[in-house]
Amino acid sequence: MKGFGENNNYKKINKRSDNPSIEEIINYAINFQLKGNFEEANKCYKYCIDNGIKDPRVFCNYGLILLKLGDLQNAKLMMERSIEISPNDTKSYNNLSGILQELGKFDEAETILYKSLEIDQKNSITYSNLGTVLIHQGKFDEAELILKKSISINPKEGNSYLSLGIVMRILGKTEEAVENTYKAIDIQPNNDDAYCNLGDIYMMISEYKKAITVFEKAAKLNNNNQSAKYGLFICKGSICDWSNYNVKDSWMNKLGVIGKPLNPYHFLIYDDNPINHLKRAKKYAKKYFNKKDILDFSKRKTEKIRIGYFSADFKDHPVTHVITPLLESHNKEIFEIFLYSFSLKKIVIQIDLKI
Repeated sequence: MKGFGENNNYKKINKRSDNPSIEEIINYAINFQLKGNFEEANKCYKYCIDNGIKDPRVFCNYGLILLKLGDLQNAKLMMERSIEISPNDTKSYNNLSGILQELGKFDEAETILYKSLEIDQKNSITYSNLGTVLIHQGKFDEAELILKKSISINPKEGNSYLSLGIVMRILGKTEEAVENTYKAIDIQPNNDDAYCNLGDIYMMISEYKKAITVFEKAAKLNNNNQSAKYGLFICKGSICDWSNYNVKDSWMNKLGVIGKPLNPYHFLIYDDNPINHLKRAKKYAKKYFNKKDILDFSKRKTEKIRIGYFSADFKDHPVTHVITPLLESHNKEIFEIFLYSFSLKKIVIQIDLKI
């Protein structure tokens, strides 16, 4: 393949053998990768690719490194090449689905995982990953069935319990959400994401002190977990607990701006930086909202002034009822009004507006 640098004599890459076989080179690469030495691993994989080696391990593992380095497009190409070489390798299908999710292409990720299930219908990991994709698509009932299928195949599939806890939380089944999340923690006691999900459940039912305890546990396990820090901001703010605020304040320029997309709505009261708000909003929208769901205003020829209202509360909520007279007060000859729901859940509400 082109674009992977110049061919180098492998003696420059590894001195353990004067004339290593391809199998040795691949094993060297895997060992480097497992130790986190991506630079040396990349040299090995590039050497193999530049010399026309068609081994799915090369493309799959190299794709995983590119994913970690944030090069999503090339990671996708490598994983597709791995599948092309070994079309029955379900690991590559699952890895490709993960990359597609990072790209926000959840429909494509779903298609890939169903192809994987055509190859192996008893792969609990594939069902688990499919459940995650369905959650992002808002197909919660379907996700529940798929995740329970994963658990029935492998009762020790911790990620399936974790995702099932998320589904139960969204469906308002709090007790089942807590139960499944604790099962995930029992299987994976050092999984910081599991503690974050448990914190989200407690936060949803306003058990803020419990939520703070588990978010702090998550942050202790992984100081780079932005969801844990995000949860601490919200919960501590909700009970006016500003202890250690200077530490929390130092997180502000990174949360939702660098790394994982976070709901920008909650930062409005904490961060007096409009540039950061814009960056968070763009990052969040790119991940969770499809372009096809956004109206194309460029084709409209109206000369009216267009005003958009954004809210997560366009439902049977005080905000909606209070804002209705304001919406009605706009002069329809001058203004064109648009409402944008900031919620990931699809909400249908009847509002009688005289505008």
